[in-house]
Amino acid sequence: KVPVLLIHGKCDDFIPYQDSEEIYDNLKCKKEIHLFDKAQHGMSFLVESDRYLSILKEFLKKVK
Repeated sequence: KVPVLLIHGKCDDFIPYQDSEEIYDNLKCKKEIHLFDKAQHGMSFLVESDRYLSILKEFLKKVK
């Protein structure tokens, strides 16, 4: 029942981004997944801050 936003860097060498894809596939709620091609672990915001903030704002509007 809780909406979930997954954001993951595809260059993450700590947790593979495929783990987020698997989580996404198994969720039964409002959900979105966004992958950042050049981001390592926890670095999506630093790599593409404008895109990250846009995704976050739009998601929050949808689930409000």
